[in-house]
Amino acid sequence: MKTIKNTILKTAALILAAVILTGCSKKKESKVTEEILPEEPAWTPEEGLVCVLFGHGFEEDSEKETQFLNILEEKFGFEETGGLIFPVFYEKDLNSRIWNFTDFISGKKLKGIIILGAPANTHKVISELQDSYEGGLPYNVFSLFPTDNSILGQEMTSNIVIEYELSLQDETEGRDVDQGPNEETTELIINAIKYMSTLDEVLPASWDLVENVKQITGNRKVKHYVDSIAPIPSMNHFLIKAPVTQTSEEENVNLLETEE
Repeated sequence: MKTIKNTILKTAALILAAVILTGCSKKKESKVTEEILPEEPAWTPEEGLVCVLFGHGFEEDSEKETQFLNILEEKFGFEETGGLIFPVFYEKDLNSRIWNFTDFISGKKLKGIIILGAPANTHKVISELQDSYEGGLPYNVFSLFPTDNSILGQEMTSNIVIEYELSLQDETEGRDVDQGPNEETTELIINAIKYMSTLDEVLPASWDLVENVKQITGNRKVKHYVDSIAPIPSMNHFLIKAPVTQTSEEENVNLLETEE
């Protein structure tokens, strides 16, 4: 009788061990399968296009700007060829009249708007666009490197505003910011497009927005913009340290000193 019981117990133990080993094997196999699966695109044109408004400094007809546009088209594609970006060029498409923007994007299903080098009065156009929706825009607006004449207007009509910061010494020494297409701005813009593609809701105004901004700026140091007249930090306007370049006047002085 003892022998039968022992046999049954041994058999049960072997079956249990086999089940455990099989389960572990399946878990390992599943993990490997997950690792080799290709990443699915975060969004498709059917979900809505990301409208990119190319403003001052981002659409001049030069090799630098052309290369920048080629990078974006290769990475995301433009709407006219079945891509994900709906490009709007301030000079070419809007005839250098920002007031034409609303009509130009009319009828487009948008995931969001990213404004590069916002021209003057862009904030007024976005404000009118907001008013055309009951309850405000159903998507986010990011403004990168704006040249709009109203800082407050940009802050009121954008979910996130990002631009370069110049130190007092940089300004005193006449240094300028290259905020047109370059390696760094291209990286930031690509990050902004990627991040906007993941957003399914409008970002609320909050001091926690800095965490959202880091999705765009990466490891760069970020600080809140503080107006020089009313020293109150802005909730959605952020500064990053600028890669500065000398003005042409300083370059000429240095060239003369070298020749001497």
